[in-house]
Amino acid sequence: MSENYNLYSSAAQEEGFFGQRLKIQHLRILAALARLKLVTKVADALAITQPAVSKQLAEMEHSLGIAIIVRERNRLFLTPAGKRLAQHAQAVLDQLKRAELELDAVRFGVSGDLRIGTVASLAAVMLPQAIATLKQNAPDVSVSVTEGHFRELLPKLLNGAIDIAIARTWHEQEIAGVAQRPLASEPLCVVADPGHPLARRDHLEWDEVTQWPWILPDQDSIARQELDAFFTRNGTRSPRNVITSLSLQLNLALLREMPVITLFPRSMTRPHIARGEMVELPIRVDALLFETRCFWRIGQDKSNATLNLLLRNLDELGANGG
Repeated sequence: MSENYNLYSSAAQEEGFFGQRLKIQHLRILAALARLKLVTKVADALAITQPAVSKQLAEMEHSLGIAIIVRERNRLFLTPAGKRLAQHAQAVLDQLKRAELELDAVRFGVSGDLRIGTVASLAAVMLPQAIATLKQNAPDVSVSVTEGHFRELLPKLLNGAIDIAIARTWHEQEIAGVAQRPLASEPLCVVADPGHPLARRDHLEWDEVTQWPWILPDQDSIARQELDAFFTRNGTRSPRNVITSLSLQLNLALLREMPVITLFPRSMTRPHIARGEMVELPIRVDALLFETRCFWRIGQDKSNATLNLLLRNLDELGANGG
């Protein structure tokens, strides 16, 4: 009898917390702690004080009657229960964000054309989910996507041929009349076919790697110029045996057909490596072209509701690592 009563009391206690005392801020703190690991970073991200973070965590533990954090050497870690709760918190926050975007689309009657420019390596990474969410919330919007390197996209952005450009960068630089912000950070990987002679090596130097054929961006692109500068910084010449291509499908096919080397975003390498179609060579490119940024004409996000909705979708994906 007492065991059943304890179970009932525990269930009633949790129902009271989830039904009445749970706050959005509780969810935000849990999700942020799971993502950022440190209370100081959580406080900064949510623009609250560290004591406020600790107080909210203590409130949750007291109400739930279960430990959700553990302290080790002045650091906080989520317990297994805390991790599960943080996963639910993130799911709820994601659902609320989707509801906000959907209601905004209805309220502002989002429609019309949206023209997106992107570099090829990001087209399949950042855009599919962002466009799918946009179309779900604003089905009357017509979306077109143009691929190219940033030097091709920037003039189109400035003259209004496209509404937004998404590209990889290695440092921020101001562009007159253009607003920009970072979306995500992701390293590039040096990859080759599993049958490539270098694939069996445990360690490589850059002067060895650049002796082989490479697939690289166009000579006039900003990405290619940064790559050339990167090779110089590492004490070697840029590859001389080069195929210039922006086509990911062609690049994948070339990897299979010849001993060629190229760069791929880490997220794109994972499925190919898992299927045995590609290997990452044991050499690092550090922060080379690691940041994804979006660019739009100043003020367009205020006057173009469709662009504003896409920017918010992209922000959400970037925050969740998508």
